[in-house]
Amino acid sequence: MTVQLTLGGRPLRLLVDTGSRRLVLFERRIRDRLPRLPVHGEKLLYHISGTSRLDRVSLPPLDAGGTTFERVEGFMSEAPVDDYPSGIDGVLGVRVLALKGADFDFERGRFGFR
Repeated sequence: MTVQLTLGGRPLRLLVDTGSRRLVLFERRIRDRLPRLPVHGEKLLYHISGTSRLDRVSLPPLDAGGTTFERVEGFMSEAPVDDYPSGIDGVLGVRVLALKGADFDFERGRFGFR
């Protein structure tokens, strides 16, 4: 499932991944739509195909389903994104969704928060 949200007032479409704990943005897809985000560290992810380096960033206000989240930490990935559909700007993991109870409407492709 993908969700539309805004980050700093700019629209993004993210893939909801219940197996991920992070909000990861694809730098190659958003670099022209968002201001440069302040980097404050990095994270190495080890997976079956190798290692990925993510920049830890402070995100501008995130509005999702009518709820605004302030001071959300995210990650920026510079890895190739050819395996993702062209309209996907990143991945929304369960840690962000756990900030408030998320409600999914799979039939209508919508989500919101309690």
